[in-house]
Amino acid sequence: MKKYILFLILLVVTFAQAQENMLRIHRGGKHQSFSVERIDSIVPRLGEIPAKDSLKIFYKNSLKAQYSVAEIDSLTIFRPKLMSGHADEQAKSLKKKILDAKDELQVSGVKYYLSEKGNDANSGKSPQAPWKTLAKLSGAALTAGDAVFFERGSVFRGSIVAVSGVSYGAYGQGDKPCIYGAKENSAIAERWKQVKPNVWSYSQAVHNDIGLIAFNHGEASGIKKWKIDDVAQNFDYYHNLSDFKVYLYYDKGNPGELFSDIEFGEKKHIILLPERSSDVRIDNLCLKYGGAHGIVAVDAKNISITNVEIAWIGGSHHIHNGQVVRYGNAIECWDGIDGIRVENCYIYQIYDTGITFQGSSSPTMKNILYKANLIEYCTWSIEYWMSNPSAVITNVCFEDNILRFSGYGWGNQRPDKSDARHIKTWNYPNKSDNFVIKNNYFDVAKHGIFDLKASASMKYLPKMSNNVYAQYKGLDAGQWGNATLVFDNRIRLEMISFGVEQNPKVIFVPRP
Repeated sequence: MKKYILFLILLVVTFAQAQENMLRIHRGGKHQSFSVERIDSIVPRLGEIPAKDSLKIFYKNSLKAQYSVAEIDSLTIFRPKLMSGHADEQAKSLKKKILDAKDELQVSGVKYYLSEKGNDANSGKSPQAPWKTLAKLSGAALTAGDAVFFERGSVFRGSIVAVSGVSYGAYGQGDKPCIYGAKENSAIAERWKQVKPNVWSYSQAVHNDIGLIAFNHGEASGIKKWKIDDVAQNFDYYHNLSDFKVYLYYDKGNPGELFSDIEFGEKKHIILLPERSSDVRIDNLCLKYGGAHGIVAVDAKNISITNVEIAWIGGSHHIHNGQVVRYGNAIECWDGIDGIRVENCYIYQIYDTGITFQGSSSPTMKNILYKANLIEYCTWSIEYWMSNPSAVITNVCFEDNILRFSGYGWGNQRPDKSDARHIKTWNYPNKSDNFVIKNNYFDVAKHGIFDLKASASMKYLPKMSNNVYAQYKGLDAGQWGNATLVFDNRIRLEMISFGVEQNPKVIFVPRP
């Protein structure tokens, strides 16, 4: 901009699914977005910036970005169209606690460091000589007791295969370090070619099925189609696995020019714990843009996942019972879990489930704690099931979680839209012993708060206590065994009568 004063313009964008108010810096037809909540300061103050100066944005006392004022066309505030529930203030407080969590991992072995400013030729064994890439990390000879620390404020692309006994955490100042499943930022104008009116093809081959596309970190999301002829409205996309090209409908112009960030969530897990992994700790990381699962563990033991942010996960295709479906969970534990703690995590915008344990062959899944997590805009906030008729789910506790807006996220483009719940299981035996769900806040669900079944016997349903149920009047409360409960004036007495909970706190949320 060629003026002496920058003006801050307020702009409301209604199609978006971003989670926060964003400051947009517009330059040369593109814009870059920054979370308003995370900005500590802008120097100098907006409205007092001479054209010769630089605009500096600080996150947590660290310089996040710097621009020459002469290059800036304008500034706007992007205000996403977010929902409001009954737990808004509680959720805001918990979110801040999670995002501000300190790095407190204690380790006994070798410490390895990665930074986006690092070099793979470095030793990787000090903050002054960090590695740069996940590819370098994948070749490291990690052993039990070691730790891998990622520099805060950095972005890494790819995936991690975790090693038993190893801790993965953060160091430095600023936002949690991000690990993106997308291999690159695809907002590259020269790679987008218009192949027919309003349909753009990305020239770079993408070999893994793309489960999601996020624009400007969630200001908009792609709508997956299975045929090129169905790509007919803005943000519709088709990924052709014959020529490996992505086709996107967008009638405003070249997507690579009009968005500063486009992330393709390919079919891959961001962190994989191989079968029979044990004693893995994951702390203070941010995981985004993978088409499969965020974190997946198989037959694992003693796993700790704390202070982690996981978003924009899932949507890739998967063969289930001979049919092509879409899938993707933030945290999945499959078969034989013995000891997993998921605590103080912020999980949102997941195609399927925020946190799930499930299995078919294991004789038991036990010692499972989900505590003080904030889960929003997933199809199911928490899911569990065990189909093995002789298996027993033992020592499970879901407590102090805030679960909000199930069925209202980008995953609602799914075909089974009416299935979204905060607590979801399926009609399997689901035998359990000492399974408790207590002190949670269930805050608005599109199609019901709970769906809890145990075909072996109703006695195996979880013991519910001291939970808060907030929902729009007239919608489903959910399924308890074979009973369907409606969230109306009778809901509290019906929950007591059916044995859901003896003293439920019920709140009718005003409709928007």
